[in-house]
Amino acid sequence: MLESAKYPVRVQTSHLIFWWARLGGLNGVPKLGHAKETRTMWVRDGSNTELSWQIPANTDPNEAENRRVRFAIDPFHPETGLRLAGGGIIDWLWGEGGMGLIDHEGTKEWKDKMEKWLFPNLPSSTTPVPGCHYAVALDLEPDGLIGLKQYYLPPRPRGAHASYEDANGIQVTMTNHQGDLEPLRPLLKELNPALEAPFDVMRDYVNGPGEPSKLKFLVVACDLVPDNKNRLKIYYFPLAQHTFKDVLRDMTLDGKLNGPVIDEAMDKLRLFYKCLFPNNSDDDLLQPLDGGVGGLSYYYELIPGHPLPCPKVYFDMSNYGENDLQTTQAVEAFFAAVGKPNAQPGWYSESMQRAFSHRPLGKRAGIQTGVTFGLKPSGKWQITGYMSTEVFAEERGEGGPPQDELIKEFYDIYVG
Repeated sequence: MLESAKYPVRVQTSHLIFWWARLGGLNGVPKLGHAKETRTMWVRDGSNTELSWQIPANTDPNEAENRRVRFAIDPFHPETGLRLAGGGIIDWLWGEGGMGLIDHEGTKEWKDKMEKWLFPNLPSSTTPVPGCHYAVALDLEPDGLIGLKQYYLPPRPRGAHASYEDANGIQVTMTNHQGDLEPLRPLLKELNPALEAPFDVMRDYVNGPGEPSKLKFLVVACDLVPDNKNRLKIYYFPLAQHTFKDVLRDMTLDGKLNGPVIDEAMDKLRLFYKCLFPNNSDDDLLQPLDGGVGGLSYYYELIPGHPLPCPKVYFDMSNYGENDLQTTQAVEAFFAAVGKPNAQPGWYSESMQRAFSHRPLGKRAGIQTGVTFGLKPSGKWQITGYMSTEVFAEERGEGGPPQDELIKEFYDIYVG
């Protein structure tokens, strides 16, 4: 991936050394977990590292630094296979574990406040909260520095499909799949009171015109950057199946986001959707192909000084797609249509196949997980691709089960 993005060789070497020196062990034991305590919820095939790259529309795939490479890890202990607390991992990387490569322009103040708000009596950031899932995210910059981000997916509430009967006495301010968003307000006041304005717009949409989408809180996240550059990210999972019209409503907050720049961006979203789902009309429901519960999610960025939230929609093509090659070719078709320089057929598919050579992309879906369409504060749009490492795939020759068995077990563990 770093080669396809054409990072300088020195920087590629630095990032790879950092991975092996600091992060390899966080992938846990080389054995698939079969319980909530030992298996990630982020990727259905059991891989607890998800890679991604941001793909600009104005860069030539052959030019230097043509896309940004990132990844996120749900950390597990290399000997016990049990989940590690993401907050403690971030603290370590920010300090002695950073090898001088972590971007310290900002602070981790937002992360610390967010963790304290979510788990008020947490004894230590190194204490894993039962039922909580973490993501330690790293942005690999072309200059060799590494940016950090922290994600918390808190436990489910007690009752049907609860993550755990309790959290071992640890208080949880907000559970995932929760509908009431008001518990977030004290956090907003603590981080930056200017976050309340976009929050109110988001809340009013979710509880009003967006009610048919049945958006339920899932994840809260922030960056480790200067306060004036930070954003609070609120993720949602819709309990209702969606049509394109539903997606359009969620992305514009039923018209709250409007104007010529937004209209142009929504035209691009429609084109992107048509490339991914060429047989769907605006009124056709998105249909998961693996017998699961869906493959759509959203986040809304809350940014100080920006009165409206900035949305992003995730289409999980490991769930919706026929195979990875069709998806990568759909991404190519979209970028060709919007005039990406030198976007020759195969530029994206070939870079994906080089990075994930353990099987042909056309065999099935699973490597390309999310493909996303997001809006920035300017109203400009951005495409990001997410990839599973498929570490337990049967094609790797390590005795892994077939993909359909991996997915079925995931749903057995987390849905019941």
